[in-house]
Amino acid sequence: MTQTLLNVKELAVEFVGHKNTVHAVNRVNLSVDAGEIVGIVGESGCGKSSAVKGILGLLQPPGQVTGGSAEFSGHGDLLSMKHKNLRRVRGADIGYVAQNPFGSMNPIYSIEQQFRNILRAHSEPSSKKVARERALEMLTNVGIAGPARVLDGYAHQLSGGNRHGHAA
Repeated sequence: MTQTLLNVKELAVEFVGHKNTVHAVNRVNLSVDAGEIVGIVGESGCGKSSAVKGILGLLQPPGQVTGGSAEFSGHGDLLSMKHKNLRRVRGADIGYVAQNPFGSMNPIYSIEQQFRNILRAHSEPSSKKVARERALEMLTNVGIAGPARVLDGYAHQLSGGNRHGHAA
């Protein structure tokens, strides 16, 4: 029997402006089972990112979830979860990779510092040495060549493939 990890029902996302409201996502239903890979495809501006950001509590105003539920295995409804609890779940158990992940990297911090910031945000604080070991392990697991070199560098020094999570 397959376990359902994420079950989204009737998700609605709106962007409310001064003169009008844009209904970006209207009653989306989605289910993701354990071991399943799901891709969300559609034209630019059709609501793909708005739906995922809504599910994960990452929408910026004037965006807002106006309906639905997103039951996540063992955690309950992500849409009704308090921010503090949702932050613990994000990164540890569920995450979002933007279409342009390079745009979310800070050019003034080393890749290692950015890994440390992420690890601190989503788990127990650890020493620089432990954080580096964990970052090296993660980069190795996704097939990044020369993970120590990558950690010591900056975002602009990465190849396009490295920035998007593929070996160069």
